[in-house]
Amino acid sequence: MNLTNSQSRVINALVNKTLNSIESNIPDATYFKAPTGSGKTFMMLNYVDQLIEW
Repeated sequence: MNLTNSQSRVINALVNKTLNSIESNIPDATYFKAPTGSGKTFMMLNYVDQLIEW
C-alpha cells in the first residue's frame, strides 16, 4: 500500500519538523490531527518507519 501525495507531504513535513527539533536540541510538541478515514494510522506507521531509517 502506498501513501497518497497529500499523505506523503504531511509525513515529510512531520519528519522534517522532528529532525529539526532533534538536531537543534530544542524540545517540541506536534499535534497530529486528520479527518476520519484519512489514513492516520497508516501515516503514523510510515512516519515512525522513516524516523527509524534516519
